[in-house]
Amino acid sequence: MTSGLAEREPQWAELERLAALARTGKGQVALIGGPVATGKTALLDLFAEHLEATGFTWLRAIGAVSERDLPFGVAAQAIGPIADEPGDDRPRAVQALCQAILGRATRDRPLLVTVDDVQHADEPSRDWLLACIRRLPGVPALIVLTEAAAPRPGATTLHTELLRHRHSTRLTVALLSEAAVGDPAAFPLTGGNPLLVEALREGEPAYRQALLSCLHRCGPDASEVARGLAVLDRLPDDAPEDATALLTTAGLLLDGRLRHSAMREAVLAGMVPGERADRYAAAARLRHDQGAEPSEVAALLLEADRADGPWAGAVLAEAAEQALQRERVEDAVRCLELARTFAEGAGRAAAVARLARAEWRVRPAGVTRHLPELIAAEAAGELSRLDRVSLVRLLLWFGRPDEAMPVLDRLRAATEPERLHALELWLAATHPGLARPGTLPHSGEETPGSVATDRSTAAILAVLGRGATEPAVAEAELMLQSARASDGLVWGAEVAVNGLLVLLYADRIDEARSWCDKLLAESPTAPITAYLTAVRAEIALRRGELSAAWQDATTALDLLPLAGWGVAAGLPLGGAIVAATRLGRAEDAARLLAEPVPDAMLQSRWGVHYLHARGEHYLATGRDYAALADFLSCGKLTAEWGLDAPGLVPWRTSAAGAWLRKSENRAEVRRLLNEQLARVGPGPSRIRGVALRLLAATSQAHSRPQLLAEAVSLLRDCGDRFELARALADLSRAYRGVGQPRRASPMARLAAEIVEECGAAVLRDEVMPLRTGLEAGAGGADPRDRLASLTESETRVAALAASGLTNREIAAKLHITASTVEQHLTRVYRKLRVRHRRELPADLFAHLPVAA
Repeated sequence: MTSGLAEREPQWAELERLAALARTGKGQVALIGGPVATGKTALLDLFAEHLEATGFTWLRAIGAVSERDLPFGVAAQAIGPIADEPGDDRPRAVQALCQAILGRATRDRPLLVTVDDVQHADEPSRDWLLACIRRLPGVPALIVLTEAAAPRPGATTLHTELLRHRHSTRLTVALLSEAAVGDPAAFPLTGGNPLLVEALREGEPAYRQALLSCLHRCGPDASEVARGLAVLDRLPDDAPEDATALLTTAGLLLDGRLRHSAMREAVLAGMVPGERADRYAAAARLRHDQGAEPSEVAALLLEADRADGPWAGAVLAEAAEQALQRERVEDAVRCLELARTFAEGAGRAAAVARLARAEWRVRPAGVTRHLPELIAAEAAGELSRLDRVSLVRLLLWFGRPDEAMPVLDRLRAATEPERLHALELWLAATHPGLARPGTLPHSGEETPGSVATDRSTAAILAVLGRGATEPAVAEAELMLQSARASDGLVWGAEVAVNGLLVLLYADRIDEARSWCDKLLAESPTAPITAYLTAVRAEIALRRGELSAAWQDATTALDLLPLAGWGVAAGLPLGGAIVAATRLGRAEDAARLLAEPVPDAMLQSRWGVHYLHARGEHYLATGRDYAALADFLSCGKLTAEWGLDAPGLVPWRTSAAGAWLRKSENRAEVRRLLNEQLARVGPGPSRIRGVALRLLAATSQAHSRPQLLAEAVSLLRDCGDRFELARALADLSRAYRGVGQPRRASPMARLAAEIVEECGAAVLRDEVMPLRTGLEAGAGGADPRDRLASLTESETRVAALAASGLTNREIAAKLHITASTVEQHLTRVYRKLRVRHRRELPADLFAHLPVAA
């Protein structure tokens, strides 16, 4: 037996038994039944070929629906051409044909007659078969018939006749079991249907063709049910029970649905395009009328690729809003694209406005194609207030203030000021020159979806404009706890990005980094990931992590091309330019500065980041006056806007540094630095540390070490490694200037180590010669080899003492008593054989980060 007859062994054995009886002159008849395409034909043909090879004469015929009305059509296939006798002569002709056929049977050459799909045989041929069956006893012949099992088999004359005879046998073949199919992955695709199992082995085209063939053999009603299931994935209420049962027994249905998505795809692929669209459109209307969810109806409309009537546009809009809430932005865009295509007038304008807002979340640059239509619709009065607000924001995002201002003017003229508070607040924080004078954070009108955006923007203004750091930070952290990418009226990431920037501008770098990493892990789209990554680059810069800043800034620009960034490009470009400059990648920085950006960017908050970065690059490349011009421009803009907070950009310290490079205007330098110190206050701050470092340069030599030591302490505590290296280098020079080379050497060594760790190539020429010169001039023996004898606690205390801290300061940092510090130092001096802390070896500074 062949492998193609898995689980057909009992049927084969029974047929062998009947064949053996036929050989002995005991004629037999067998009827093989079973669902459509379950291998009845394969079993019949293989067994017939087997008997023919063993001496049987084989006569064969196949029933077909198209030949049901052809008299003697089936019989003629087995016998040859037959003339249909009219009227009363037909029975006599049938008997004659029967006797002629059975007369061929001999014990040497038994006769085998097979009729496949006998249910489709014409009436005269059935009469002929019945006549043969009645005359089988005593004839060495075997008749084997197959028929597809009907859901409710009727008692036809043929069935009745078979039941009457002891020489008749009924056999049944069923679907294959999962074990017989062999491949676990194939069973769900086939349901054990042998035709599909075999076709699946040949590949997808053969599988699809076999499935369509199977449906065709199930009949037109079953094919219609399958098409309905392929479209709706549920049985229609009026689905014929017989057709459903037929599909189930054939292994195509499971729990009233097509068994596998591949079956659904095959059925859909078998439809002509027009039929498929019509079916989906009709299904959409049906499900809408039945009260189905908008998302389900919208999915059907999208498959139909049409939205006939206002009801369809409304469904698509509602489904798009639901998709946005579920972070399925692409689904929302598809719905709105379709709604726009078939809408007209104000309905189309509203659809385009919604589409632009949704598409901004996944493809910001693509939104520009909608702007001309939206501008025309706004001028024609076809946009709602919300849509006009969105249009103003989009035009300003893409650096088109000349087109935004007429829209904004008309909006202001037609709307009460309190109803535009959220927009005015956003303008004051992002495009301050366009905001109404005197815009201040307050509750305003709480329009749905805008409250979080309003609050986050108010927090930005508070921390930049009024120095209300603590309330703004508390508000930002509260918003970040519940921030989602879909929050916000126009742009999904705005609340999250604003919250992070509040922390950044407030110099809460560690908190900002923690929240940024959390949000990035949950980011749903590439643009939102780009915005968050750009913020993380700025965070890394303020920590002195130059390689990380470069990686994040360039990643942000890769994730979202410049055309999509609009005026906000100032943030990632600025971060990348500063990182490249500090890393010594001057060509990369110059390339980034050559990238075209909207002119309007320089009149936005994002432009201040860019201007300050450009100034730092100019300063590093020897264009001091160009750098000074950029830093002072930052100051002029932020002062005009009322956003002159050091946390945005420290333009005063940068300008002071540029003046110092020229060794001129010391009075202006001190004024700028004192202003900066007054603005940051006395608390710990990296900006305060930088200001103190620069202020030391304008002070008397004997005052510098104290100022620089405080700067070092602040910068070390705040975690800015780049500025710490600068402060340490200056402190080393200051110690050298007051005749304390042994205190200068460890500062130079630590500064050099940090420069190497950070990759701050821009500082190498400044720091490395300093270290080399100090070490060469130190001379003499030192007790560094004895460091290994110190305990961990002694090492921590000694390292802090070597950095210049007093016993009380060391005690506060290590949370121990001053007496304990003194005891540790006594033991350290004895082990290292030194008398004073100024004689402590410079190698202790390698332990300073641990000690701090």
